[in-house]
Amino acid sequence: MNWLEKHKTKILIGIVILFHFVGSIGLSLAKHKSYFLSLSPYNLLLSFIVVILAAKNKKAAFFIFISIVFVLGYLVEWIGVHTHLLFGNYSYGNNLGVKIFEIPPIIGINWVVLILVTHSVALTLTKSKLFTPILASLFMVGLDIFIEPVAIKSDYWVWKNNVIPFYNYVCWFFISLIIHFIYQKIKLTEQNSVYNCLYIVLVVFFSLQLIHL
Repeated sequence: MNWLEKHKTKILIGIVILFHFVGSIGLSLAKHKSYFLSLSPYNLLLSFIVVILAAKNKKAAFFIFISIVFVLGYLVEWIGVHTHLLFGNYSYGNNLGVKIFEIPPIIGINWVVLILVTHSVALTLTKSKLFTPILASLFMVGLDIFIEPVAIKSDYWVWKNNVIPFYNYVCWFFISLIIHFIYQKIKLTEQNSVYNCLYIVLVVFFSLQLIHL
């Protein structure tokens, strides 16, 4: 085992903490806030690369699964934006990068990252096949509660009349619940310290952004 492989977990955790720390500082400075906001999709992409590198089980089934989650995440967002049947009446802004059919593809990557990290956190607390997906979905909703106010102010997305509907959280829970059960069913789940760290960092990061709103 070479040095890089031996210390891979620590390196990836360090990258996660460093980039979010720098981002948090940049966003707290009014002079540089717009620039750092424009880097948001790259930060999401970096998080995606980190979780892929940290994955212990890199079988073909894993990559098929994350591809399905990416497409499904993009699809439910398309339905939400264009029909309002899911989540509510909202549209995407300009700080999540290029949009295809009014949806930034990076949002599909965001779904992948959040599914993997929240399931890992849930597995840290319970091994129950019934409660793990439920708890993981609650962690998804819990993080979204922190994200939503920041997203509106950061031009990630905007809600009609600037009101975040409770229905949004209901959809987040049940859609993620289905995906978490599938993830568990195909036996690809893992408890991963990098994933757990990323979840904690995201909660802290968006909590700090809430302070500066």
